[in-house]
Parts: sequence; C-alpha cells; structure tokens
Amino acid sequence: MKKISGKAYFFKKTVDYIGVGLLLFLLYMLWILYKGPLSVDFLKPYIIQALNSQDTEYSMNIGKVNLELVRSIQPVKIIAKDVVLRKNDDKFSIQAPSLSLSFSVRALLKGIIAPSNVSVEKPKMAIFTTYGVDKEKTNEVNKKKVEYYIDWYEGFLERFNSDEMIYPESFINKIEVNHAEVEFHEVDLGRKQSFKEVNVDFNRNIADLELAISGLLDKSDRLVTLGLKGDYNILKNKLNLDFVFSDFEVSDFLNTGNENILRIDVPIDGKISTKIDFAKIIDNKEDVLEHLDTIVGNIDFKVNGGDGQVIFNNQEKFNYDIDSFVLEGNIAGGLDAVIINNADFETAGQKTRLSLDVSGYKKYFFENSLADLKIIFTSEIEKFKLADLSKFWPRYLAEPAWQWCKDHLIGGQAQNGKFVFKFNYDENKNNLSLSSLDGMADLIDGDLTYLEGMPVVNHVYGVAKFNNSSIDIDIDKGVSDGVLVNKGRVLLYDLNKEHSYIDIRIDGNSSVADALKFIDNPPLNFASGMGINPQDVLGDVDIQLGLNFELHRNLTAQEINVDVKADLKDVRIKNIVDNKDLTADKLNVEVNSKGFIVIGDAMFDKVNLNLFINETFANKTYKSKAKISFKLNDEVKKQLGIDSSILNPPYINGYADITSDITVLNNDTIVLDVNADITNAQIDYSFLGFKKDKGQKGNIKTTIELEQTKVRSVPSFSLTKDDFSLNGNLKLDNHGRIKEIDITDIKGPKTSAAAKIDISYAPKKKAKINISGNSYDLNTLFDKKEKARKESSKSSDDSGFKNAIDSEIFIAVNSLWTNPDTPIKNFAGSAIIKNGIGLDQIHMVGNYGTDKSIKLKLDYVPKPSGEHILSIDSNNAGSTLRVLRLYENMHGGILKIEGKHSQDNDFIGHAKIRDFSIKNTPLLAKLLTVASFSGILDLLRGEGIYFSHFDAPFEYTNKTLKIKEAKMFGNVIGFTTNGSYNVSSEQLNLKGIISPAYSLNSFIGKIPFVGSVLAGKDGTVIAANYTIDGSLSDPQIAINPLSMFSPNSLKDLLSSAFGGSDE
Repeated sequence: MKKISGKAYFFKKTVDYIGVGLLLFLLYMLWILYKGPLSVDFLKPYIIQALNSQDTEYSMNIGKVNLELVRSIQPVKIIAKDVVLRKNDDKFSIQAPSLSLSFSVRALLKGIIAPSNVSVEKPKMAIFTTYGVDKEKTNEVNKKKVEYYIDWYEGFLERFNSDEMIYPESFINKIEVNHAEVEFHEVDLGRKQSFKEVNVDFNRNIADLELAISGLLDKSDRLVTLGLKGDYNILKNKLNLDFVFSDFEVSDFLNTGNENILRIDVPIDGKISTKIDFAKIIDNKEDVLEHLDTIVGNIDFKVNGGDGQVIFNNQEKFNYDIDSFVLEGNIAGGLDAVIINNADFETAGQKTRLSLDVSGYKKYFFENSLADLKIIFTSEIEKFKLADLSKFWPRYLAEPAWQWCKDHLIGGQAQNGKFVFKFNYDENKNNLSLSSLDGMADLIDGDLTYLEGMPVVNHVYGVAKFNNSSIDIDIDKGVSDGVLVNKGRVLLYDLNKEHSYIDIRIDGNSSVADALKFIDNPPLNFASGMGINPQDVLGDVDIQLGLNFELHRNLTAQEINVDVKADLKDVRIKNIVDNKDLTADKLNVEVNSKGFIVIGDAMFDKVNLNLFINETFANKTYKSKAKISFKLNDEVKKQLGIDSSILNPPYINGYADITSDITVLNNDTIVLDVNADITNAQIDYSFLGFKKDKGQKGNIKTTIELEQTKVRSVPSFSLTKDDFSLNGNLKLDNHGRIKEIDITDIKGPKTSAAAKIDISYAPKKKAKINISGNSYDLNTLFDKKEKARKESSKSSDDSGFKNAIDSEIFIAVNSLWTNPDTPIKNFAGSAIIKNGIGLDQIHMVGNYGTDKSIKLKLDYVPKPSGEHILSIDSNNAGSTLRVLRLYENMHGGILKIEGKHSQDNDFIGHAKIRDFSIKNTPLLAKLLTVASFSGILDLLRGEGIYFSHFDAPFEYTNKTLKIKEAKMFGNVIGFTTNGSYNVSSEQLNLKGIISPAYSLNSFIGKIPFVGSVLAGKDGTVIAANYTIDGSLSDPQIAINPLSMFSPNSLKDLLSSAFGGSDE
C-alpha cells in the first residue's frame, strides 16, 4: 500500500467531515421539511424579480414562500403561495394558489436572478386582447389578429431566445401550468372564450424550444378539447405547429360574422399542422401579410367527425345532415388555397367521398371579402338509394329540383355518382353563389314518377346528369303500366332562375290499348278527349310522350304542355259503324295540349280510306272530329250501300276523290262535310243543265247529317265545274229516304234558275219537279238524247222514260234554251211521266224574241184508249224546229204538226208548214250540185230558198221515220219525197222528183191536154228523178238526167228503173 503525505491525509479527512456534516444537515432539513413547510419569505423579492424582471407594466404579489418536500424528481421545491400577477392596464392577470420555481445557476453566475424551472398549479387567468380594430370593420379583424399574434410571438422569442441572455425568460428551461382556468377576451370584438383544465408544458432543448398547450374550451353546450404543440428550431428560425382538437364545430373557427356564408355545425376531431418561417417574418417585417405565402408553409390537416349539419340557410328545411366523415388535405402556403382530397363522409346512411378545393381564401380570411373566394366541392358516391338523393344533396342549391327529386325518385339505386359544386362571388348579390354544378350518376332499377296521376315508370335504367341550371336524366329502359320504355329523358331546367321547368320525353312500345290507357290517365285524359275507348282498339304502337310544365305545387292540366307522337301498327278499331271495324297497317298519331292529329291509310268495310283527324280540345262543342279521304267508285258505293239512282249510272260514271270531315256532335249526331273532286267522273245531270265529261275539272261539296249511322238530312250541297255552279239542300223522311231536293241556285252561261224536287213514296214512288228562274239551258239534255240515240242504233228499244218513276215536271222561265242559238221566251211547260208508259203528257207555250205574237204551243195528251195525241202550232216554224232540235236550217213559216202515238209505240202524223225559207242545208246543196242547178245552189248558200208549202205524212216506228208523198215547193224549186230515215244510224233511203222553176212548171202542167201528156205526178213538166242513199253525213245521190224533159209516162218508167217503187 502506498503511503500518502500528512497534508493530503488531513485534506481528505476534512473533506470527509464536511461531507458528513452536509449530509447530516440535509437529513436534518429533510426531517424538518417532512414535518411541514419551511417558511423562506426572505426569498419573495428574489422570486418577484425572477418572474417579473422589474417590469413596471406588471405588478406581482406573493402571499408566502416555503420550502416544501414534494414527490418529484426534485423533492424539495421553492413554492410561492397566493401569487398574483397583474398587468397595470388589467389586460392580463393570473392568480395562482401555488407556484414553484428553481433559480438558474447560469443566471446567478451572470448576476441575474432568473428562474430555471417554473410550475403553476390551478391558476386562474384573464387575458384581454385589443387588436386595434373597429368591431364593425369585420374585413380587418383577421388581419389584425395575425399581426397581433405575430408581434406577440416575436416578443416571446425575443425574451425566451435572446442571444444576449439579458431577459430572465432566456434562462427558463421548463414551464409547467396545470389545471388552469383561462378567460380570453377579444375586447374590440366583444367576444369571450372560457377554457378549463388548461395545461402548458414549455421545454428548452439544446436546438429547439418546445411548447405544448392543452385544455377544454367551454362552448356552454359542450366542451371542446384543444391542443397546441409548437417546436421552434432555433438554428433554422422556423416554427412547427400542430393543432389538435376534439368535439370542435367547424363554425367555431370559420364563422366570421358574415351572414352570407354557409355554416358548418358538425363536431369534428382532428389535427392541423404547419410551419412558420420566422426568418421570412424578419425579412418582411413591414408587410408580413403580403408575404404569408412564403412565411406560412402548407397547412396539413386530418379531420373526422359527424352527427351534425351543414346549414345553407336560416331555414331548417335547408339543413344538410352529416352522420360522419373522415378527411385530410392541406391549405396552401399563405392561406390562399384549401385542398381536401378523398374525404369519407356518411350522411343518411350513405357513404360519400368528398374533395374540396378553395382558392382566394387569404383575402376572405384577412379582409372578410368574398371577391376572390372560389370553392370547388366534389362528391363521389359509389352507390346510394335514389329515394335518399334528397337527404345528402343540399336543398339550398336548387330547392325546386330538390323537391322534385324527393317526390319523384322513389325507388331503386344510383351508382358511380359524382357531383362537382363550384361557388364564386356574385357581385350583384354580394354573396357567395353556386356558379356551376356538374354531376352524374347511373340509375339502376329505379322507380320514377313525373306527374301526379300518371303511372310510375318502374325498373328505370339510365344516367342522370346534374348542373346548376338543370337535371338531365337519360332513360335507357323501363316500364310504365304496360308500356315498355326503351328511351326517355327527364330534363329539369332553369333551376337557377325564379321559375323552374321540367321537360319529359318518354319513348315506349306497347299494345295500342295500353298506350291509350296510358295517355288517358289524369290529368291528360287524352283517350277520353279523343272519344276512344282503349279496349276497342287493337294493335301495337311505338309511342313518344312529351310533357313540359313549371315546377310548382297544385299544377293544373292547363299548365301542362303535352306532345304525344305514336306510330300505330296492325290497328283494328272495333265497332266503328254498324258493328264494322276500321283497320290500318299503320297510323300516325300526334297529341298535344291543344288537340290531336291522326294520319294514315285505313280500310273500312273493304273501302280504302286516307284518314286524317285534326281536333282541338279547347272550346270543344262536339265529341270528336275526323277527316277521311278515299276513292268513291261503283264498288265502293256498293260496299257503302249507296244505291240512290241519282248517284249511280247513267247519271254518274267513273270515280270521285272524296275528302270528308266527320264531326260527332255531343248529341251523337254525325256531320259529314264532303268535298269530292269529280275530275275522273263523267256526270250527266242534263235535266239540271249540268253535264261534265271525264277529265274535266269539277267539284261536289255537301254537308250530310247522320243519326245512328242513318242519313237524317243534307243541309247543303254544291256542284261546280268551270262555268257552272249548283247549290241546294236535301231533306229526308223518317226512313232516311230523300223527300225534297231544294236547288236554290243554278248558275251557268245560259242558266240562272232554281229547282225543287219533291219525292213521295206512298202509295207509289213519285217525283214532282219545279224549275223556275230567268233562264234555263237544256242543251246538255238534248245533246245527251241525241248521243244516246246514235249509240243505241243497234237496239230497237225506244222505251223513252218507261222505266222512270212517276213524275210531274213544271218549268217556268224567261228563257229556255234547247239549242245553242234560239231560246223560247216566256216559257211555261209541264210534263207528266208515268212508270211503264213514259211521257204521258206535255204542255208547252212560249214565244220567240221580243215579239210576243210569235208563239209556240205544244200539247201531248193521252186518250182513254191509251193513245196519245200530239199537236204543235207555231207561227215561226224555223225557231220551233230548232227548239225541238229537229231541223236548224229553216227560217220563218207557219207550223202545224199533228200526230197520234199508239200503245204499240208507233207514231203516225202529218206535218204542214207554210211560207218558210231554207239556208245552207248540206243534203240539199249536194242534191242541187248533182242536178247541176248552180243558180239555185247559190241562192241556197246566200239568202236562202223560199218555199210556200211543205206537207209530209209520216210514221215513226222502231227509230225509223217513214215519209210518203211528201211535198215541198216554192217559186224557185219543188220536191217530192218518199222513203225512210233511221234516227239512230242516220241512214237515208229516199227518192223523189226535183223540179226547177216550180211555179212555171206546174202552170204548164195545168194546161189541158199538154199537162196530161207532159206533166208527171207532181204536176211539173221539167223535173228529174233522184235517189238518196247512205249516211246523213255522206249521202250517195243519183239523178236521172233523161227524165228531165220526158213525158210523164217515160218519167215514171225511168223513175222505176232508178228508184224502184214509190215505197
């Protein structure tokens, strides 16, 4: 063992004794402290100096100072009791029942009294801040707040992190505040916040300062848990901040007093983190707010919460319930942009992924100005019930659309939903407004209603698109009350305007009955309005339904604009008339709010029709209307039972193109307004002065009233062609038979008259015809008779009117035209026709020209024996023969014709004419030419040949006129004629003698002896025999020149050789 020196040994022992002494003293002190606190009030001024640093702005009082034994790492602490620290202006005060501290050795070595550690238990603090802003100037509040807290933190760092270490705070290594109560007053804003259980933990490390604050914010209705952790990097001069919270409502810190902005009353938990560069604050100390984008880094946050509301309006109905959500995002440096990505929300049991992008927040935050604020809010929903759309789609954004969705989307699901809401500042409203909304969702097996009363559209598949002015639902398929929907669209538009509207388009396929039932639902009632029972219509239909109306409650039918289009196929409408069906391969139907249109080709009772119905609903005084077009020919008339003789041959041949408007009145009367194009018909109403050839344009119009499908009356009809018109009406009896035809107006080139026809049916069908007026033209009737006579040349039938019904005809007109040139003036006539007999009686009187002394009188009367006697008297034979259309080349003369018509239809009579002339007769001209009587021929072609006598016995049988020993002579020439003429074939077989200078010839023949030798049977000396054969248009004439000067015996011989017997 090594030996030590005496001095060393003494020093070692001294140290050992001192150590033991100190230990004993420490043990003694512990024993004293264990027994109770040890008063050390002498430390009061040192504690006050350490905590207040002789700051004249503050005053501090301490009740007692003790040394106490505590259970901690430092078991012995200096504890000050009843500590009060108050700022002289009362803006800050703290009352602590207990405060412990330790003094900094480093500070003592520098001659500074400063605490090293401070711990405060259950203090009560009151902080009154004044930002220097007018309460009414809300646009400056946040700006002043930021400036205030930056200044405060700068002061904090200056005192706690001073390089010169001249402040007591610079020596503090740790501060603890436990269970504090804090009242925080924002004096100029009139606000107060109360905090409980506030704990503060400050630690100074080698390279940084750490600050942790936690506590409860008392919101009267709840306690909000708050926590703040700051880590200041001394070397980098940067502050990392973490803010944690629980049961915090967003509006607690977003609500700035601006009533125009929405409120978010949703309790949330979360954490917010950011970094502050204090070096940049120092560099931009004069204009910190303008450089916040470089001073404050991104603000990251993670938040979750729920069981609250987003409030878009003061009315409760606009609240948006939030069940739960989880989100994270960041606010861009400088507070100008807020970004939230993929936040998970749950509302009304639906999970939603939300994103938020806010720009211009800086100006809003610091100036309370919405001018630059833009918000983009995105919601993505994987699947949700359609009925729940209204629960999480904010009602505030478009209440009419919200209400419509709530009422009408009643079943099924939506998938892949995405909604993007954009909010911008609206300077006109001085508010943040929804500038655009874009969204879409797939509809899966949904149920859709669109109009009260109309059937639900079930099993809807499609896509819904949303924007701020419209909701557009494209329907791919669905079914509604038997109608298969294969395409559709529901468009709600003008949602951003005062009045919003909906436009609905549905394309579907169904049976016609189902489609009619579909559009007969209220408020449409279209099938009823069309007078159709859906069950009576068979076939298939492709239907397009269009509706347009304003979105509001208590909608009336008049406010709905309707557009229905339907293509009907293989249609059969049962029991149209008399249990007969109407069929069509295809019909097109259009219906709107004003009326409906039906177009197509149809068939009724084997009759092809072109159907056109155009009917209105408003001010309707009838049940229904329709227009049909068809070709009326003999076959169709037979099918329709049109057996009236006046509408069938021989009066009408060919066909007419018929267009008829059909109106069913409220009393079930059917009114037909018929328009017939008769261009392709030949019509012969010659007895009315109307005749039209096929190809000539013409038209018939008539109105027909039917009762229970039977014709009741014909109030009007008209018949027109180029130069002719006829108007009238028909009346029918109880059996639907025509009883009266009243022709009120007949207009033509030579006709201006009226006619009335009365028809009776008992005891025998009979007609009574009255014609009166200024002028009446029967040319067409006589033309028809002549044509018929020629066309029936091979027939021996000459029955005339035998097959006609019993008729009485009365005519009284100023002018009656039977030929183109000569009318009968002041004509009065009557005729009686009897069935089986024909013409039974005729009476006619009249005159010619203005001279009433020139007259015509004709009578044809029956005798008891069954024979009829004809008598014609006229003092103008030429005019009379032209009127009777017997001969047109005679002028003047006195006429008398008498005859007898037997029951065997043979006519025997005698015609006598005196003092007349003949001009331009082709047959006579040809005879004179053949006879070489050129001088007489010139006279015939000039002023005419005068005759003094004409006598002709005649017979008329089987359309053949036979003449025997007829004579016609005058001063110039004379004729005798025997033979026949067939009026149908116009074939001639005549012979006779022609004698020039008849007066001289006959005078010589009257000389005794000479006349008996030289004169022939006609009493003339100079004469020639002639024969005429062939047709009237091309007669073959022969003259025997040898007979000219032959004695009568030789004439007769030659006559026999050339012409045969006298017959």
